Amino acid sequence: MGLSPSFSPKLLEVTVSHQLLLYVGMSGLEIHAPSRNLMRKAKK
Repeated sequence: MGLSPSFSPKLLEVTVSHQLLLYVGMSGLEIHAPSRNLMRKAKK
């Protein structure tokens, strides 16, 4: 990493990726839960 040690890119990277994982996880749950229910209804 060519960035200065006063600025912590690793910490920022971890924070951003954590927020991204949280967002993707939440939206993923919202997307998959209804689609599973729809698939169950379609199979019956």
